Amino acid sequence: MGKKASSIMTKNPMTFKTNEAFMRVVEVMTDKRITTVPIVNLEGTVVGLFTEVGIIKAAVLHQGKNPSLADPIGNYTSHFEKATWVGDDENIANIIVAMVKSATHRVLVGSETQGRLHGIISPQDIVRELLSIQGATGFPPPGGNPTDSGGGGGGGFPKS
Repeated sequence: MGKKASSIMTKNPMTFKTNEAFMRVVEVMTDKRITTVPIVNLEGTVVGLFTEVGIIKAAVLHQGKNPSLADPIGNYTSHFEKATWVGDDENIANIIVAMVKSATHRVLVGSETQGRLHGIISPQDIVRELLSIQGATGFPPPGGNPTDSGGGGGGGFPKS
């Protein structure tokens, strides 16, 4: 698994600034079937991730009342999730470890110290990469070895 974060990430992912209307963020997430979006401050620095669960939490805290159409998403920072970051050159094995530990199961690619976002990696990106490594035949049966057709115990995933 020699590929790096920069080669499997979604480049320039959609972001929203903290002054964007809460309901606009929700509408775009729903319309585009996006489950997690980075929220950036007015300078473009990532301040957190807003998720579908964040939408639900905001609705519950407002006791079932819809937030005002004009409320900026920045008013809901208590519902943002902390971003998990990797560098552009991080290998897939380390990305997977970071992703599993992340509350959102998304990994931002770029500079955490500067909050500068180059891309985002989702579980779907990792699965797509694993499938491309396995080739068109897909994963072997559980316990099978990807290099032979009989049992073996390789587990179907290449070692890094």
